[in-house]
Amino acid sequence: MLQYILYTGFYILLFLGMIFSIPVLRRFFLSSWIFKLYQNQKKIWPPEITQHEKGWLEEMFFDGKIDDKKLKAEIYPVLKEEEKDFLEGQVETLCAMVQDWEIWKKREIPKEVWDYIKKRKFLGMSIPEDFYGHGFSSFGESEVYSKIASRSAPLALAIINQNSSGLSQLLLQYGTKEQKEKYLHRIATGEEIPCLIFHTPCLSKVWDTPQGILFSEKDGKIFLRLNWNERNIPFANMATLFCIGFDLRDPDGLLKGQYNLGMSFALVPASHHGIIMDRLHDPLGIPFSCAPSEGHDVVVSVDSILGGIESIGIGWPMIQPCIARKRAMLASSQANGFSRLLFRISGAYALICNPFHEISQEQEGIEEILARIGSYSYILEASRKYTLGNANQGFIPETISHILHYHAIKITKSILDDAMELLGEKAIMRGAKNCIASLYASMPVTKILDEPHFSHRNATFFLQAVLSSHPYFREEIMAVQKQDCFLLDKTFGKHLFSFVKNLSRYCFHSISQVFFSFASQKNSLKGYDCRLSRACSAFSFLTDISIFTYISKGKINTMPYLSDVLSYLYLSICILKRYEAENEKKENLPFLEWSMEYCFLSIQNSIETILKSLQIPFFGFIFHYPLFWWIRFQSLRNWNQGTAEKFISQTMQTPGSHRNLLSENLYIPQNASHLLAHWEKVFFLASEAQKIQKKMQDAFPGKQLPAMNSGEWEEWENTALEASIITREESQTLYKFYCERNDLLQIDSFPRSEYYSL
Repeated sequence: MLQYILYTGFYILLFLGMIFSIPVLRRFFLSSWIFKLYQNQKKIWPPEITQHEKGWLEEMFFDGKIDDKKLKAEIYPVLKEEEKDFLEGQVETLCAMVQDWEIWKKREIPKEVWDYIKKRKFLGMSIPEDFYGHGFSSFGESEVYSKIASRSAPLALAIINQNSSGLSQLLLQYGTKEQKEKYLHRIATGEEIPCLIFHTPCLSKVWDTPQGILFSEKDGKIFLRLNWNERNIPFANMATLFCIGFDLRDPDGLLKGQYNLGMSFALVPASHHGIIMDRLHDPLGIPFSCAPSEGHDVVVSVDSILGGIESIGIGWPMIQPCIARKRAMLASSQANGFSRLLFRISGAYALICNPFHEISQEQEGIEEILARIGSYSYILEASRKYTLGNANQGFIPETISHILHYHAIKITKSILDDAMELLGEKAIMRGAKNCIASLYASMPVTKILDEPHFSHRNATFFLQAVLSSHPYFREEIMAVQKQDCFLLDKTFGKHLFSFVKNLSRYCFHSISQVFFSFASQKNSLKGYDCRLSRACSAFSFLTDISIFTYISKGKINTMPYLSDVLSYLYLSICILKRYEAENEKKENLPFLEWSMEYCFLSIQNSIETILKSLQIPFFGFIFHYPLFWWIRFQSLRNWNQGTAEKFISQTMQTPGSHRNLLSENLYIPQNASHLLAHWEKVFFLASEAQKIQKKMQDAFPGKQLPAMNSGEWEEWENTALEASIITREESQTLYKFYCERNDLLQIDSFPRSEYYSL
């Protein structure tokens, strides 16, 4: 019986091999069927498929293999000297001028702060020096935003939005010579406050898109009539210059003989007749300028079209790179500023509240929270640096910008939740003594400022990633659009071979575990390298299966989880690149271990969910049971992070160069009256008190010292002083720490009259 089964299996495999390997048979049995499937699902593929730009690192994830040579060729960014000088000079001065609680109370940024911002050209950081800007790199810009965000969230939101609105980038790349000379230097120096109004195709289905109609006067001059009624526009009430993205119609055929000319942009002064800007939104009480904008029969010359007549109808390709840049810059810069501050405050708070590290279940829980905060901060910094280092070359892929935006917000929200839990009432009661509440309150605005936060985890996003980065799907669809069955068969043959290769590679890596690897990294990273290769192969063949299921059925529910796998693959690369760029320092290894295990755990969970969710006739059983249990048995995760958590927690609670390096470029006030300076002062006192307490504990072995706020503590201290175990100066240090700690841990309260006016 077994012999007959083996013979039958052999002949089935031989038959399938002939069909797949012989072009004539493959075209007859397989490619013709695939061709019909693609044709039946034309509606799921956009007609402008050829306009999708090629991807970046995500290409190798879809290909199923990590390309070491490509990774080594990518740069890792460093700050230029002029950027360092700006951070240490003008940015420090700006942060010192700001009192965050005063901004929240008065609901606006003070005039003297705005004047300084304009004078020092904070609004022209990406504009070249030829147009009176700073000409900073994307990474340099991001460092400025991060430092400001660590001081004041509303101020950072304002400066980031003004710099990354996209108008200066549009003018630089597409503007006419006259438009560049007229506006760029005025934007850089703050004489013009720009405001960009447009809709993405996603939002255009929900909101009315601004409309523009061409008409001519009796003298033959062509004009443009604009109408719009938009909401949630940053700085619409303060703007002096609007850049309107609109659908342009030409009913009289004045320009190209077509009625619908497509999306275009026009530059319109805010003082123009017909523009209404007299109302304000209140975004959750955050002092961030956001308002509706209306324009009724606003008539401007056709010369107002950004880029001139040649740029009519190409508005969406023009603005896409600007959107990707803003998406990557806004969330990641704020997230890093927030995470650096929370990294420093959380570690300080844990030491200040328990300077003697009393062993308890509560303390073990604190170690876990601190490890999450520290490792999440490490991931955020790694992803921002690596992505914006590539952006210095003027290119941020749309897929990567979505990943960075989504995970920067998701991870920052987790850090904020952990910090709020750790600090308790100190983080909840608003006032001048609370430097966390403003960060927590501003996150929803960052989350939905440009587009829905969930836009990363849907079919549209993943299909765009497939079109831009998959080595074969794009060519297959283009072959179907050209009605070229031979080209489809040729491409599909390569695709099929790639699928088998990736499945085989995954099986090989699963069996070999960490003993072999196709990639060629150093031995210390070999285990991560092997698991990353396995994950990459699994992602590639699961993507192929999911897309073919989508084509045949028209719907599939695995794409959000495939998006997650793609995201964590990219984050893993960023983490490894950061560790290598920082010379693989031993003290950074626990941060690497925790971060990589977090990514592998997330990838494993997503892959298991994908296998359980695939609904494929005849083959569903294979994915739901044998393959599912094989992947679970050969798991990517190795979640045993106790040692790493302890080291990370200790690093965050220990003053020194390593702690400073992990929270570098954080604004720390020189004035001792500032809140963060007070935190640092008490933190260093707590460290000194810890050393003194150790001397006392060593002098009384076997006895547990009482809590510092108990009456019994004073007796112990006097005994130690009389026995010359500690000096008079050390006793005074303990007393000073006790007083300063009590002062720091106080929370804000207000008289009734002031409370009701907050």
